Amino acid sequence: MIEYRRLTKRDVDQWQRDHARDQGDWSRGHEAKIPRSGLQRGAAWISSIGYSQDLGPDTVRTVAAFDEGRMVGRLHVVYTDLLIEGRRQRCAVGEDFFVLDEYRNRAVGLSILLKALKLGLPFIEAGVSGQMRKILDSWKQFVLVDGSPMFQVALDRKGLVQIARWELYEREESRGFWSDKLTKGSLLLAAWRQRELLGSRGRGALKALAVDIGSTSLDRCLDAQCAPVQVPRNREMLSASLRGADANRGAWFVESGDARYGPWLVTLYRQERVLGHNPDGTIKSVTEAHLNEIYPPLGETDPIAELLALVVDRAMEMPANVLQIHAMTPAIERFCETLGLRSRMTKSIYVAADGVDSATRKLLSDPANWWCRAFNENQFEEVLLGKEFETRVAAPVA
Repeated sequence: MIEYRRLTKRDVDQWQRDHARDQGDWSRGHEAKIPRSGLQRGAAWISSIGYSQDLGPDTVRTVAAFDEGRMVGRLHVVYTDLLIEGRRQRCAVGEDFFVLDEYRNRAVGLSILLKALKLGLPFIEAGVSGQMRKILDSWKQFVLVDGSPMFQVALDRKGLVQIARWELYEREESRGFWSDKLTKGSLLLAAWRQRELLGSRGRGALKALAVDIGSTSLDRCLDAQCAPVQVPRNREMLSASLRGADANRGAWFVESGDARYGPWLVTLYRQERVLGHNPDGTIKSVTEAHLNEIYPPLGETDPIAELLALVVDRAMEMPANVLQIHAMTPAIERFCETLGLRSRMTKSIYVAADGVDSATRKLLSDPANWWCRAFNENQFEEVLLGKEFETRVAAPVA
């Protein structure tokens, strides 16, 4: 008989001590590497329950399923704070959801998620798989609050090849060796032309402000709220990104050369997307730079081409193979489509607005109310707000 348990931080600490031999070397030095997506660690790693947030000993960290004492499924839980009309709202976020293959047709995952929804907090699922999206779309409690497209730009040779492969996978079956070769060549050329066109339309028109100047705008960015529901920023991490102290996070305050326009806050996240394994067992991956935010949000009259050209340069410096542009506004989306860029994936941010009053539930459940710079659970996890935010009041919604 399958048993479901909520494991607190105290429980997790004990579990780690009891299963230290099962943890392997995966966690050793992992934080220094590029964060990964797209790879399930499998049965060998199902017992791994690490955490980075400073949680209280009785705070739930994991909802797990056990079969005769063996862990067969688990959903880790992290916490975040949303700003809702200027006030804090604690939320739970699902992370690293995994069920062993032989238990996936027994509603184990569904039962785990049901237990997580009973934590008494709004529950967020971010960056979910296509299979999980079908489940959440059919679930009345969950609302898709951000399903905006992500557009891809190749940054180097590896990126050009990968984008051409993505494009080729979407086409019809093979038409012959030489025909496929010609198709691959034309796709590579098209991807290269798109990147060059983007650079030629705006490169050099904007400048990134010096760190000390940019830092004076930090309070304004942290306080400003452009929508009723907003995913805030972590002051410490944003400051480190502005100083160039974090190789996987980039942040810049950008304005026009004559200082007539801006400043905008531009943020990039670097991560490694695991695509599969090579015949020798080594990991096949591509390094992505995610443009997750240009703030304040861009409208039709803003210098979109110039800003994206600057982002391309910064992403190449990280370095990364592919730039993922998150179309957070209709103006950015239209520009990318005009440029001929393709969107092969979309964001997937779902919320179940439990544990709140009816007015807050209504705000959270309407996608039009959200400014969501997060694209997976990592951005939610990093903004568990400290005491400095408890007395801060966001600016009125514009």
